[in-house]
Amino acid sequence: DLLVAPDFLWYFRATAWLLESSGNCRTEKDPSLFCVSAWNDNGFQVSDEKRLFRTDYFPGLGWMIQNSTWSHLRQVWPRFPSTGWDHWLRHGSGLRPRECIVPEVSRTHHFDTSGTNVKAGSELAKKLERMATSRLPPKQLGDLSYLLHDDYEAKLMELARGAKLISGSQLGGLKGNEVYLLPYIRSEYSTLAKQLQISVAQPRTAHRG
Repeated sequence: DLLVAPDFLWYFRATAWLLESSGNCRTEKDPSLFCVSAWNDNGFQVSDEKRLFRTDYFPGLGWMIQNSTWSHLRQVWPRFPSTGWDHWLRHGSGLRPRECIVPEVSRTHHFDTSGTNVKAGSELAKKLERMATSRLPPKQLGDLSYLLHDDYEAKLMELARGAKLISGSQLGGLKGNEVYLLPYIRSEYSTLAKQLQISVAQPRTAHRG
């Protein structure tokens, strides 16, 4: 039930080394990653097909892990889970706070409307239909070392220091080439999410959230 982008396979090939550097040996460069996903849960109004980011919220819908990670998961996978397997990976697998690499513009598109969780005409089906899908050809992602933990944290701090501080009432008419910082409390999330046209039910794609 997934359509894949032109660079779907190349995307995983280009990012595999990030997981290889997060193995179990004592000399690993970055033990903070466990997966690469082709899906952005908030990939509605997005445009930069080359930009990838990190999230501790497991996204699903096309993903890659190391064999060693799967060997661990299969030993603890619940026989009778009370929630979906993706919810278990997020909250019951013990993988958090390790993170996943995610594209700004998704490399998969969910099209089935007759499954267990997605029904034709449902709010979820309408939401998935709005998702952008990359058309980037293979071999265009460039140097991805910025996704390694220390480099990523340093860049985030640099962006945060230079960001313009705003409130929820200022969300209209923001410039696409500027960085904004919007502090909020949990009870304000759904209102802000509706304004931003992202997932409303719960925060997704957070980093260290």
